Amino acid sequence: MSSVAENKREIRREYRQKRKNLNAEIKAARDTSLCRLITDTKAFKDAEAVLMYAPTADEVDIMPVAEAALTLGKRVYFPLCNTEDNTLSFHRVLKISELEMGHYGILAPPTSSPTYNNESVTASLCLVPGLVFDDHGYRVGYGKGYYDRFLSQFSGMSAGVVYSDFITEDVPRNEFDLKVDMIITERNVKAPRED
Repeated sequence: MSSVAENKREIRREYRQKRKNLNAEIKAARDTSLCRLITDTKAFKDAEAVLMYAPTADEVDIMPVAEAALTLGKRVYFPLCNTEDNTLSFHRVLKISELEMGHYGILAPPTSSPTYNNESVTASLCLVPGLVFDDHGYRVGYGKGYYDRFLSQFSGMSAGVVYSDFITEDVPRNEFDLKVDMIITERNVKAPRED
């Protein structure tokens, strides 16, 4: 196994534990602040389509962003995982209640709902989860490469969603890892540092 993969595995273990140890009240306050900062960004305000993720119990809860986007009449999409080739497709929902339990115990849209298409949308924002991001906008996720594959074909804005103390100077990366266009924490919105 490569040293990059080994280092990522160690980081995953460390930051998963750190996230599990977050106090519930502090986490809820951080989530509220983070959602407010997302909806205040120009990228969100300009977006015709918002590509979400359905959070697990200890991930940043961005569901209020989905509700805000729906209220504003934006198109809202959630990901479906294809476990055969580790790819994502995003499918539109008109209300949150359409989500159903999918792979990895994560809520997902119905397979029959319309699929996101780069060409049919003028401005899009994709909110990208991660265990940890670095100052350059690279991330360590769960190790399957779903988002890197998707982002390589995505023409909109991508925003890493992470708590401020889950950002490090550098994460190990290889040629397949892609960085996000901006990083949003509960404290601020910032552009990644140049490599």
